[in-house]
Amino acid sequence: MSTRHWTQHRRLIWVFPLAGLLAAAGCAVVTPPPDSLESSIGKTSAYDEGIAHVEANRFTEAFASFEQEVRSHPRNAKAIYYQGVAHEKMGDLRQAASCYTDAIRIDNEIEEARYSHDKKQIEKYKDAIQLGDELANAYIKRGNVFRGVGKLDEAVEDFTKAIEVESKVAAAYSGRGIAFLEKGLPKLAVEDLTEAIKLSPAYVEAYCERARAYTMISSWYEATSDCRQAIRLNPKSIEA
Repeated sequence: MSTRHWTQHRRLIWVFPLAGLLAAAGCAVVTPPPDSLESSIGKTSAYDEGIAHVEANRFTEAFASFEQEVRSHPRNAKAIYYQGVAHEKMGDLRQAASCYTDAIRIDNEIEEARYSHDKKQIEKYKDAIQLGDELANAYIKRGNVFRGVGKLDEAVEDFTKAIEVESKVAAAYSGRGIAFLEKGLPKLAVEDLTEAIKLSPAYVEAYCERARAYTMISSWYEATSDCRQAIRLNPKSIEA
């Protein structure tokens, strides 16, 4: 437990028993506010409703909930990220890419403000919500969108940024490997897809795509081996 959270926890240990005594004595009880609003901003009812809708595959309703959240807290990068997820699931890749871009931009601005000596900047972003663990996913998802619309250089750049943020995510290496493959760079594709398989040995798509890359460099034995492994992992794999 961090020092800040322990301090707040210690205050609450005293507050709740004391609150009971004060209430019994007929005194008004005022619970001290949290040290930061950050813990509450990303957990409003609209945000929680949006997450519930995403988990239930109700993406139209999810988008509406996150839109409500963003209207209340325009610097909640996580809510904007999930707006992008909803757009992508509904097939609107252009809007999805726009949301992912906004979420990443706000996340970067928050990070810069955090280390800024400019009081105005610090005040401006004090209640903002960063992407946190979703930052790498935001780059991966935007990279997938870019790849889907043929913007392969932008896709490679985003997958690379995802790897820089979190080097142990197989999807980032797989995405970049497929982008390299589509750019006609099979050797680079094999390197990235091999890394994806190391990180996730049951990654069927990575085996299938690496098999494609091997065929492009006439490595027929390796291509056959990958196809067989993909079929072993998923007998219904049509692509393999």
